[in-house]
Amino acid sequence: MHILTDYGEWVLRDRNRACIIFWSAGNESGFGNNICEVIKEGKRLDPSRIFMYGGNTDDPAWKNEVPCEDIIGPRYATPYELRTRIAQVPESQDPRPSFMDEYVAATGNGAGGLDEYWDLIYEFPRLTGGAIWDYVSPGITEKIRLLTDNSPNHINTAVKAVASWFLLNSAME
Repeated sequence: MHILTDYGEWVLRDRNRACIIFWSAGNESGFGNNICEVIKEGKRLDPSRIFMYGGNTDDPAWKNEVPCEDIIGPRYATPYELRTRIAQVPESQDPRPSFMDEYVAATGNGAGGLDEYWDLIYEFPRLTGGAIWDYVSPGITEKIRLLTDNSPNHINTAVKAVASWFLLNSAME
């Protein structure tokens, strides 16, 4: 399988880097046996680190956990969902820690509620934190360009391309 070859090369290339805390088996690639095969190959090449997968689905993360993940990663769970569906699950039912591999995006909560998330993270040892998806806004897609109008009106204007579905409300602008 091509993905196993590529993934193996990445793990071999980067496994001695101290900045690698854990590995991701991919991002938004659906669900299936392929994800567990990637994790299995990664663990063979780097048994010292843990693995997770950032999936994509309309169903909540707690309904689509990949059983071979070492960390479960709900995406865009509300603080209430994080508390009731992840943090309060008995360790006997699922002992894995949780890391929100994406949260606080412009297309989601719009950078609101960080205090609620972090109150929960401090309260429940199983919650280990998260990665802010929209730390720097992807909404501005190019530098400002000056355009000169060649018509008799000679209008000059500045143009910025903006990705229309981003709200320009990331943690940093």
